[in-house]
Amino acid sequence: MVKNKTLVLYLSNTCNLQCKYCFVQKGKVVLSLNDYIKVIEMYKHDISNITFFGGEPLLNKDLIKDIVSYNEKNNLKYSYVINTNALLIDNLDIEFCLKYEITLNISLDGNEESNLENRCNENEFNKIIINVRNVISKGINVYINYVIAPNNIKYFHESICYLKKENITKVCLLINYDALWNNKDIELFRNELLKCFDLILEGIQNKDFFIYPIFNKLNAILEGKEIKKCDFGRDTIVVSADGKIYPCVSFVSNKDYEIKAKEDSFKNIVNIDKCKKCKYIVY
Repeated sequence: MVKNKTLVLYLSNTCNLQCKYCFVQKGKVVLSLNDYIKVIEMYKHDISNITFFGGEPLLNKDLIKDIVSYNEKNNLKYSYVINTNALLIDNLDIEFCLKYEITLNISLDGNEESNLENRCNENEFNKIIINVRNVISKGINVYINYVIAPNNIKYFHESICYLKKENITKVCLLINYDALWNNKDIELFRNELLKCFDLILEGIQNKDFFIYPIFNKLNAILEGKEIKKCDFGRDTIVVSADGKIYPCVSFVSNKDYEIKAKEDSFKNIVNIDKCKKCKYIVY
């Protein structure tokens, strides 16, 4: 069996920021190591990647270390990702990430003006940028998660230029689908994307600046491969802070989508009856 699945762990639903678009239902429950062990014993032969999610995972640094330590002691070899807003990163965290080759997915919506719209205040932004510069300078693999919403798209081109100037090489664009988008917003986003076209193309050609999923989709087209669709339940399972299992981070706490048996995991949505006719399945 090829191990290529991802296990996403909600360490808790608590966070030190209050992003306007966050979909996570806030709470004080923290994932227990025992609940993790139950899940990993069930899926240890299926997964190759573990992502620490939340809330803010770095509010529970000891739990991250306990999970990695348990895996090491039991010869369970996985790659690791921490999704973080980067406010709490210190030098000990950097040493830990370097030791275990942990990737950081840092939430940062471009430049300062863009972040002030939805994520943080000026002091928080400045601290985040200092920490981002620090982890990059230390050689940690960093991706930036950039959420695009109607109220920050006017900064998109400037933000992409800013991120590139900050020596960030990998940017993941995430659309806030829950926001109220109108035709004017969509047209503005289109124009902002067009302004970035040369920068995106240059990054692909020089292999030094990648914007996902644009890069993935262009690559698939050029190489004649299938464009990867939503991996809802197909490549990912998610464990909530209370130890329950779901097919996607967007459905945590939704009882209709709770996975109660392993055989219900990793199902291709293309083969699920109620998903077959969905017009968004191609995305």
